[in-house]
Amino acid sequence: MPPLANSDASITNLCALLTSCGDKDTILGALEDPIADHAYSVSVQDAVQSISDNITLSELLKMSSQIRLSRKQSYAIALAIASSHLQFLSTAWNMDGWTSRDVCFPIVGQIPQLHQPYVSAKFEDPGSPSHRTPTAAASNRAFAALGIMLLELCGRRSIEESEWWSKLGFNESQKSQSLFRLIVAAKWSEEIELDEGDKIASVIKWCLHESPKILEGETWRRDLAERVVLPIQSCCQYLSGAA
Repeated sequence: MPPLANSDASITNLCALLTSCGDKDTILGALEDPIADHAYSVSVQDAVQSISDNITLSELLKMSSQIRLSRKQSYAIALAIASSHLQFLSTAWNMDGWTSRDVCFPIVGQIPQLHQPYVSAKFEDPGSPSHRTPTAAASNRAFAALGIMLLELCGRRSIEESEWWSKLGFNESQKSQSLFRLIVAAKWSEEIELDEGDKIASVIKWCLHESPKILEGETWRRDLAERVVLPIQSCCQYLSGAA
């Protein structure tokens, strides 16, 4: 974000502001962080720059990619994605369709900034008449999508390039269905357990099969933190030598 200008008005409702701002290339206001005692200017990113100066997680995970993610890098990205679900799943950010194609990394000097992942997601003002609480089906899709992305990161390849994608014998029409992705993920996760251990396998299993069906109260958020975010964080600390 650009440095804060004195004339920036404080943003009280980011959802409403982003929904109504359109494509104007101006500073929209300031977000204040009272804990760190910082303030940040918010502006609309140029669309051309947004498209040309990034690389998606999907591209990084392709076998043909010149960049091979290390285990440490993969788990750090997994933690960022899981934490984002924890923070934004019940907000106006539309997360039920997230895939590795929506997770992007800025490119600086031809080098992907793997420590700065961000998500290209649709957005809806929660104060608008059309806004609705996420349905059970949407919650299912969000958790399943999270499980598949974590699986891809642990396997360091896209689900389409996993052995089970072609091994199961489904036709192209069937492969386009979300149910097929779940079947492949379930099979692939059994191998991940052997390669990565019980802890991360339990994380993926929870996302794919045991996650809550609807987002009510705060129980789902606690479960997501305990069953997904904290175990991945523990793995990251281990790989960094901190635990």
